Amino acid sequence: QEFWQTSPIYQIYPKSYADSNNDGIGDITGIRGKLDYLKDDLGVEMVWLNPVYESPQFDNGYDIMDYRSIDPVFGTMNDMELLITDLHDRGMKLIMDFVPNHTSDQHAWFNASSDPDHAQHDKYKDYYIWVDSKDGTENGIPNNWQSVFSDVEKSAWEWSAKRKQFYYHAFLKQQPDLNFRNEAVLAELDGVLAFWMDQGVDGFRCDAVGFMFEATHLRDNPLVDPTLNVNILYSSVYLYSSVYEARINPFNKQALIVCYYFSIKVNTLCDFLYENVIRYYGTPWVDEADFPMNFRLIDLEHASAWTGTAIETTVLEWMTKMPAGKWPNWVIGNHDQPRVVSRLGKPLAICAAFLTMTLSGTPGMYYGEEIGMEDLPITNPVRRRILQNGLKHIFLGLTYFSLQQDFRDPVRTPMQWDTTENAGFCKNCTPWLPLNQNYAIGLNVEDEKVDATSVFNIYKRLINLRSQDTFLRGYLCMVYSSAKSV
Repeated sequence: QEFWQTSPIYQIYPKSYADSNNDGIGDITGIRGKLDYLKDDLGVEMVWLNPVYESPQFDNGYDIMDYRSIDPVFGTMNDMELLITDLHDRGMKLIMDFVPNHTSDQHAWFNASSDPDHAQHDKYKDYYIWVDSKDGTENGIPNNWQSVFSDVEKSAWEWSAKRKQFYYHAFLKQQPDLNFRNEAVLAELDGVLAFWMDQGVDGFRCDAVGFMFEATHLRDNPLVDPTLNVNILYSSVYLYSSVYEARINPFNKQALIVCYYFSIKVNTLCDFLYENVIRYYGTPWVDEADFPMNFRLIDLEHASAWTGTAIETTVLEWMTKMPAGKWPNWVIGNHDQPRVVSRLGKPLAICAAFLTMTLSGTPGMYYGEEIGMEDLPITNPVRRRILQNGLKHIFLGLTYFSLQQDFRDPVRTPMQWDTTENAGFCKNCTPWLPLNQNYAIGLNVEDEKVDATSVFNIYKRLINLRSQDTFLRGYLCMVYSSAKSV
């Protein structure tokens, strides 16, 4: 079996995991210090890191200005090399977040592309999606396409005063979309993957692949319901990645390729149906992702949705539509969704852990799930106080994500290690996000390790159980019961 079939994928949000230099921000050296915990205490052998590349941090690292360097807030390239070595010495694997859809607007490619006077403008002018104004001015927006972050900036088009054209950004205006119809762009990204594989990275989680191609006709999107939030639109992109995936296919023999699609619920009009997500597995003739991330259990958002019938439907629909010979995966939490305990309550969250750890396929684990961490509501004044305490370098500019609450902050609070200052995340510092104070009353790693009935020990036993052949190679069988509780 492949390495990615035998262990859960443990997702680490680097800013929030462990802070080695006590500046309030988690870092690579901090992660290195927790590898024995992951391997020996918990039993995890595969780690996925959210982005640690050099970035202005408008979107917490998903706006990359250099794919081949480490952001100083997390450490150095030497720190990264040591992390990879330490992981491999323990028989562990590293999955890196790879963000192909867009770069930062501070990336060297965009600097050259957006400036006709730049010495390398001719080389990079078509690296991004550039469109003329309808009337020759910044008021002539090409169409009504919306940014995913439409509460921040409704239009997906931003005017460039230097180039006198609009560029397209599916996300923030600081994240211009790359032009995947340009062979030079594909070659650049091939080079990025090759670079990190040469460093010893074992696989990639490809972010936002559903946004990589834009419709060339540039027609307005029809509103599903004009009274709904502007997010409720038809997708303005085509859901295919075969051109790009075919180019990284040679790496599949050596590395795990995971596709991340972006789920926007639009009733039955949603582009992200099972059939479309399943397409990321590829075809009998062209392999693509080893598996696309399966968020269907996350889509059962509340405890009331977790009925036996709903679980059966959710599991069987994926298993029956998945191509023959492919491998499933199951996720109940990540850095963009409310934590599973906060969504479902602790008893049902434990049931969800039993489900994902015993189903056929690779389960995902978001840091803190193994101790039952909960969301922490974070108010704007708190975020402002953090900024005033010297962490302005994390949130540059006056964007929504700098001076207001990022709606995803509650699920990204620091890991709760023990009952010491700042839950053991850092010492004598102000963490980049506040801590949930329940760490002081037992919700932390050290206290749960000695409690045989804790969430931690349940996860530990499940991970050990999952390593047995019955769960790695067995068949799925649904057992029906008329009992109201089992």
